[in-house]
Amino acid sequence: MKILVLNNIENNDAKRIYGESLEIEGASYCFVSNSLVSPISLLESKNPDIVLTSQEWLPYQRLIIAEANHRGIPTLYVMDGILEWSYIWNNKSFIIPYGTVFQPLLSKNIAVIGRNSARIIASMGIHSNKINIIGLPRLDGFSRERVTDVCKRPKILICTANTAYHNNLQKMSVKEALQDLKNVIENQLEIDCLWRISDELAIELGVKANKESLT
Repeated sequence: MKILVLNNIENNDAKRIYGESLEIEGASYCFVSNSLVSPISLLESKNPDIVLTSQEWLPYQRLIIAEANHRGIPTLYVMDGILEWSYIWNNKSFIIPYGTVFQPLLSKNIAVIGRNSARIIASMGIHSNKINIIGLPRLDGFSRERVTDVCKRPKILICTANTAYHNNLQKMSVKEALQDLKNVIENQLEIDCLWRISDELAIELGVKANKESLT
C-alpha cells in the first residue's frame, strides 16, 4: 500500500495527527508539504493508494485532493482536534477566499474526534457515510489506567480551546460559563480542579492556570 500524506514529517506534525496509521506494516509513505508541487505530476509519479490530509483548506492540498478524486484515488481528511459550532458559524476569520474548509468538503471521507463533531458536520449536509469517528490519535499513547483512591478528593480537568472565543460577546459567554462552573465546584462539590485555560481567563476567574503537560 502506498500512502500519500499531505503534511510535513520533519516537525513530527504528521505523527501527532495520524498516529499509528503511519506505522502500517508493509506500507510505504510519501510526505508532501510543498505548495508549488504539480498535482498531476505528483500523483503520476507516486501513484498512491490513498491520500491523507489534515489541512484541506490550503490551495495546493485542495488541488491535489481534487485531482486524486478525479483519478478515483481514495481521499481522507483527518481533523486535527475538536470542531466547535462557533468556529464554523461565528468566526468570520475562518472564511478565506482561496479555500474555506467544508465549503465544500473535497475529500471523499472525513475522520473526526467524536460524535459531537460528527453531528455538526452532518448538519452542514455532509452525508453520514463519509464521516468516520476515530478519536484523537495523539492521545492513543496516553495511559488509560484509572486509579481511584477513596482517601483523596476527586480531581477534574477543565479546558478551553487555545482560542476560547472569537469576539467580546463570546468572551463574556465563556467567562460566565466558567464562573458558574467555579461557583458550583467551590460551593457544592468537594473536588479539586486543574484549570487548563488562558492566563487572562485565569486572572479574571481568580484561579491558577495549569501549565503542565497534557500527558
